[in-house]
Amino acid sequence: MINLNTPSDVMWATLAKEYEKAKYWMIKQFGGEKRYEAMRDDLLRKCAYSQRPMLSKPVYYTSSEGNRWICFENAFYYPDSLASNCMPNCFCYFETASSIGVFMVGFNELIHGGDMNCVLIFTPHFFQRYAERMGVSGDKNELLMKFITSTRSFTVSPMEPDENGVERITVRITTDCTGHGIRRSGKENVFEVRTILTDAQLSKAQAARTEHVRSLGDLTRFEPLEVTERRLNNCGDIKDVAKAFYDKIDKLESLGVDTSFQTRGLKLSMTFSKIFMQMGIATIYDSDFWTKLGRESHASILRYLHGLDENDKDFDPFKELVKVAREIAARMGVRKFAWRECAKLLLMDIYQYNEATAAETIRELYPM
Repeated sequence: MINLNTPSDVMWATLAKEYEKAKYWMIKQFGGEKRYEAMRDDLLRKCAYSQRPMLSKPVYYTSSEGNRWICFENAFYYPDSLASNCMPNCFCYFETASSIGVFMVGFNELIHGGDMNCVLIFTPHFFQRYAERMGVSGDKNELLMKFITSTRSFTVSPMEPDENGVERITVRITTDCTGHGIRRSGKENVFEVRTILTDAQLSKAQAARTEHVRSLGDLTRFEPLEVTERRLNNCGDIKDVAKAFYDKIDKLESLGVDTSFQTRGLKLSMTFSKIFMQMGIATIYDSDFWTKLGRESHASILRYLHGLDENDKDFDPFKELVKVAREIAARMGVRKFAWRECAKLLLMDIYQYNEATAAETIRELYPM
């Protein structure tokens, strides 16, 4: 069983392995993949209808090593896009005589299905301060549920080391509070969050030191990429929304965040969305289709972008892009996908070919 004294590398390996098992256990407890998906769809509908967050019933899992996990689906509503999004949540937790603690597995929020990139440890002392400063009452289970359902993402930012050379970090938890702790030594990103301060409690010096993470936290408030796509596609004046998106990117870049990968990925995803609509595969009102497209297209698009960056002489950018389109269509269950037509539209959209030149190029590249 892991605890606060477990070495970081052992903790990382254990949590990575058990997270997948806990998620599998949750799906199994809901009756298998099909019933689990039906439950998620129902949760999304209720969330969109009520315009407020919705939770599934929690499922509890105990690993073979004795670590306890709480798992549930958490649906959030996004007012600016009139959309909802749902994702599984699995947290490893433990109890002390007077409080609780949580081991949280972190992933890259901008990449759907991204690799595990950190572990956040919220200590029992953190939860004592959390209850006091956020005005949370109730037993340990209520405290746990209040915390793990209060936000969808955490922004971690390094601070200057202390007098002993220990790396300090600040974590944006909600819009009005930050957690404070350290980065544990080791090659993995294991962060131990020991206390919490509301923005009102920060001294002028603390406010100045944490300005970066507080600004970054506000800017990168989690919005799934498929929700962004749907918001853009359903906008009456797409130019205004696109401008707002790029204004956000500009602000992130001014804070030193490299956004090139996300920008390229979003542009490519939007291109596929537009072409699929031109081909009559879906309309802007097919919300379920766009939600699934955002989920199913991420891995293929990311692989394509990595291929571009590797500068492999055998990597043909256009033919690989056509492969990506065919792969996405297959995952979406599109029957008799007119991939040659899609390839022609890609040439016209990305390379600005006219229709006649694009059609001739496709005949040369892909002879019948």
